[in-house]
Amino acid sequence: MSEIKEFKVWRPGWVRGNGMDSSLLGRDGKKCCLGFLAIACGHTDEEIFDTASPFELFNKDKRFLMPGCLVDDGNGNEEGVITCDSSTCLNIMEINDDVSISEVEREELLTKGFELIGIKVTFEG
Repeated sequence: MSEIKEFKVWRPGWVRGNGMDSSLLGRDGKKCCLGFLAIACGHTDEEIFDTASPFELFNKDKRFLMPGCLVDDGNGNEEGVITCDSSTCLNIMEINDDVSISEVEREELLTKGFELIGIKVTFEG
């Protein structure tokens, strides 16, 4: 699992504000914020294509390179049998897909959310 400390989100290729209907890399070629993180961690477009979340990626590709704090065993633990996306991950996904917040607020909330897990995100483009 990754020890990444920083990654970038390219706004023109970023899917957000669509009401929890995105994937790490969608059919339209756009990524959610976690898709950009997955690529920064070393996953390929092919690995993350049409994959809903880090947990699904973990199940699909045992070469899981994203931070372990994004998946857990359903009891808040990163060790043992991984069964779901962590609450931290779900919070990040909810912010990314929220239809009711402004772009400025979304970026501020995502910046804070990633900071909580020791990762700096910057938004460009």
